[in-house]
Amino acid sequence: MRIVRAFLLLMLLTALAVAGAGWWAWQSLQRPLEVTEPVTVDVVPGTGASAILADLEAHGLVVDRRLVRLYLVYRLGDPSLKAGEYRFEGPVSTVEVLDKLIRGEVVQHRVTVIEGLTLEETAEALAAAGFGDVDRFLAAMRDPSPIADLDPEAKTLEGYLYPDTYAFSRGVGEREIVATMVRTFRARFDGEVRRALLGSSGRIELVAPAGAPAQVADAHMLDRAAAPDDKTAAGAKTAAGAPDEPRIPAAVAARRHLRLTLRELVTLASIVEKEAQLDEERPLIASVYVNRLLSGMGLYADPTVIFALKLRGAWDGNLRRDDLELDSPYNTYRYGGLPPGPIASPGSESLRAAADPAHSAFLYFVSRNDGSHVFAKTLGEHNRNVREWQKRYWKERWARERQEREKGGPDGG
Repeated sequence: MRIVRAFLLLMLLTALAVAGAGWWAWQSLQRPLEVTEPVTVDVVPGTGASAILADLEAHGLVVDRRLVRLYLVYRLGDPSLKAGEYRFEGPVSTVEVLDKLIRGEVVQHRVTVIEGLTLEETAEALAAAGFGDVDRFLAAMRDPSPIADLDPEAKTLEGYLYPDTYAFSRGVGEREIVATMVRTFRARFDGEVRRALLGSSGRIELVAPAGAPAQVADAHMLDRAAAPDDKTAAGAKTAAGAPDEPRIPAAVAARRHLRLTLRELVTLASIVEKEAQLDEERPLIASVYVNRLLSGMGLYADPTVIFALKLRGAWDGNLRRDDLELDSPYNTYRYGGLPPGPIASPGSESLRAAADPAHSAFLYFVSRNDGSHVFAKTLGEHNRNVREWQKRYWKERWARERQEREKGGPDGG
């Protein structure tokens, strides 16, 4: 009997000891660890749990790797610890550290891709931000398969890499980043642009590629009001040999709708993106190009020529008169209608403007050199605007700059 009582007492003490050890272990795992400075831990793919726990212990992020291993195996069922970059700061418990690795709550790095970049410029921006290799980005961006169902004519993803602020973890592949940008374009187009088409003035009708309208060349070739050194004068355009008061076609006055494929709509939006700086002007600039398309005029859009020069590796930052003669289907000074495809990635404002352009009879616009534009219905009115905002503006500006330089000479201190 005495032996039985001794055995029972031993069992009770053992149970209490086990319970005490378990309570201590659980308290240890739950106890906040002081992390005085932010700690970043990189878990390389394929690393075993024991090596990961040893690294965490070395960083002071777990109490004891052997205890933690027992907890993972016998309490949690030995879950996998996901690879990636993790950041810890402030008081954090061992349980919280493990929970983050089990869920794969890796660090997300933000990158902003601005509107109006070409495919190559987008690849360079992403690579410069540390998200991958330029050549691998370009290889992914030159594969049109992610957009083939919407644009069967696409040979690259030009125009479909939606500009936005993204968050990616380190190590995510270039193709996944590109795929995310295309998915974002599709979501925004379906949500915002199609809504703009439905609620629009009715000027734009989205059609299947087989219904694309024929492109009609214009009989006149617009010239530019260039600055004296023949550099770009912020998009000023005049007409050589055109009548002083061109006919406003009945199609424009009647607000006849324009039938565009999705590719053509994105192409129009990309031109608006490159021409406009103020959101409130985008629908007006879109209306100018819609009016030109409806009337059979050429688009005469400087950004399309610049894009053609970029394709040839010949763009040096200045658009010259001779460049307007460049033989490229993207040169809208030589070829009528829209260019073959987008010339940049348009943002939401430009896409909506192309889908729902303003009601106007404007056929011309010229820059005020402050981001805004002056719009005109007739060539005579436009030529007066060009004289005021380009020729006179630049002449006076350069005169002021010359005077300031002279004042800064030897006699001017």
